[in-house]
Amino acid sequence: WERAASLREAASALNQGGDLDTALDKRLDDVSSLNPSQILFAGATRLIGGAVDLDGLAADLSPLLHSAELSISVSAAELLGNESFRGLGVEERADLANELQGVADDSERAPEVRIAASVSSYKIGRGTHKGKARSRMTSFLSSEDSNLRALGALALASIGDSIRGELEDELTRLGGLPGELGRLAESYLKMGATRSLHEAKYS
Repeated sequence: WERAASLREAASALNQGGDLDTALDKRLDDVSSLNPSQILFAGATRLIGGAVDLDGLAADLSPLLHSAELSISVSAAELLGNESFRGLGVEERADLANELQGVADDSERAPEVRIAASVSSYKIGRGTHKGKARSRMTSFLSSEDSNLRALGALALASIGDSIRGELEDELTRLGGLPGELGRLAESYLKMGATRSLHEAKYS
């Protein structure tokens, strides 16, 4: 995503954003000639451009959800959760949320891609989709496996769930760990504390 944003910024600085979109569209029109990493890069860069063919882009990215390569399937799941895909038609948006939730509910898939798909289903879906996606994240948080609990906690925090109880306990545990994971958990705890103070002030 960072590489895509950098390329987009460079093209915009040279007033060549439209040319970049045209070139990317041509590449994606012949998606069979691209490898999965190229599809992800072209898709991410195009997504932050103008007048995106959301249906076509979703069709290009969705097969990557089922890649055997974890980094590819996770990246595809995350990219399909981009807010731009809320602009799909009602049926197409529901279909995408269903496909993402199907990955999230597949116990044969790696936890990392399941949780990424669950978060994206929550972001793209409505009503029932959001409920199912949140339930999947909560099931991870309730697991006896520490890795699953961590994934569930970070996912719930990322969608703005109230940080209290079991979620707060897990984020506190993670916050005590060194590295990026600990820093991310700490940032969610701070945001949760700020939100609680704001709610208390205006309640």
